[in-house]
Amino acid sequence: MNRFFLRPLLGLCFVLLATKAAAHPIPDVPVRASFEDGGACRIQVEVDPRCFDLDPEIAPYLLNSALKTMPEAERAALLAQAGEFLKRTADFHFEPSGAFTPEFKFEFTTHNAQPLTKDDDPVVMTGNWSATVPTGSKGYQIYARPEGKLSVLFLNSLRGKEVSRTMVLFPKEKSFMLDLIGNSHELPPEKPAGSTTSAAGSGDDRTAGVTSLLKQGFLQVVARGYDFILFVLAMFLLGRGFKELFPQLVVFVGAHSLGLWLEALHGVHVPASIAQAGIAVGVIVLALANVLHSQCTWWRVALVAVFGLFPGFVLAHSFAALTHGAASLTLSLLGFHLGVELGLLAIIVVALLVTAWAGNARLFRWAVAVPGSVAVAAVGLWAIVGRIGWLSP
Repeated sequence: MNRFFLRPLLGLCFVLLATKAAAHPIPDVPVRASFEDGGACRIQVEVDPRCFDLDPEIAPYLLNSALKTMPEAERAALLAQAGEFLKRTADFHFEPSGAFTPEFKFEFTTHNAQPLTKDDDPVVMTGNWSATVPTGSKGYQIYARPEGKLSVLFLNSLRGKEVSRTMVLFPKEKSFMLDLIGNSHELPPEKPAGSTTSAAGSGDDRTAGVTSLLKQGFLQVVARGYDFILFVLAMFLLGRGFKELFPQLVVFVGAHSLGLWLEALHGVHVPASIAQAGIAVGVIVLALANVLHSQCTWWRVALVAVFGLFPGFVLAHSFAALTHGAASLTLSLLGFHLGVELGLLAIIVVALLVTAWAGNARLFRWAVAVPGSVAVAAVGLWAIVGRIGWLSP
C-alpha cells in the first residue's frame, strides 16, 4: 500500500486508540461479605451509576456536586435502579440450601462506603444486607450472571479476618466456595470440596488469590488502563530502536513501580484527579518532544522518570479497590504488579507489530512518529481540559 494512504490511516488508528485512552476505567462491582461467630452475616455491594450507561467507559462520573442538585425523585430512582442492576449481575448461594436473594438497602456514598464530603467526590450506591446464615450452611459463593456486562469482585472476611483469596469474576463465572464450617449454627463434619477456610493463608489459597490479581493487573493495563496505554505510546513514538526505547522502558518500569508500591504499602497518597492529570501532562510533553527530537537524551529519560510516577499512583487506586482490607497485602501486590508488567510487554509487542511495515527510521518518523505524536498530544490535551471541567470528564 502506498505510504501516502498509510499515513492518514495510521493516524486515524492512533486517534481512535487515544480517544479510548481518555475514557474512564470500566467500573467493577465489588461484593464484600463478612461472617461472624453465631452466624451473623453482612454483605456489602457497590454500584457505580456509570454501570447504567450503554458505554460505561465514556460515561462521566456522577459527582457529589451534581447529586446535591438532583431532585429527590431522581435520587430514589437511581437507588432503585441499583437494586435491579445487581439482580441482573450476580447470584448468591449458601450451600446446601441454595440460592438466596439479598434485599440490599442502598445509600449514596463515595468509593469504599466512605461518606460524601467534597463536591468532586465520585458518587456510588452502596448496598448493605444483614442476616443470619441458614442453619447447617457449609459454604457461600456467588455467580456472575451471563447477562452481566461488568466483572464482579469476590471479597470476604471471616470472624474479623480478611480472607486472602479473592476472585475477579467475569460473566458466567462462579467463585470458589467459601467454607463457613465453624461459623454456622451447626458444625457438619465434612468440609465442602474446593472451599477455603477461615484460616485462609494456605499455599493453595494464596496462589489462587495471587493468580486472580495477576489477571486483574494485566487487564487494568490492556483493557482498562487507557491512560497507561497512551503514556506507553508517547514513549514508543520516539523510536522503535533499542537506544530509543530500552532506556525509557527501564526508567518507566522503575517509576510506575515506585508510585504503585509507595501508595499501596506506605500510604503516600496522591488523589486520583491529580494522578490522572499528571499522566495527561506527561503524555503531552513526551508526545510534543517526539515531534521536535528523535533521540533519547538524558532529559528525555528524566521526563519519563518524573511523569512515570503518576501511572503507578493510578494503578495503586485500582489495587486498593480490589484488595480492600485483604490479608497478605505484599503477596497480593506482587501478583498485581506482575500482571501490570505483562500488560506493558503486551502493549509494546502489539505496537511493534502494528508498525512493522515502517522498516527504516526515516519512514517510521515521518509516517508514524510525527502524525501519531500529534494525535496523542491532542487527546492528552483533551483529557486535561475535560478533567478541569471545561468539557465533560
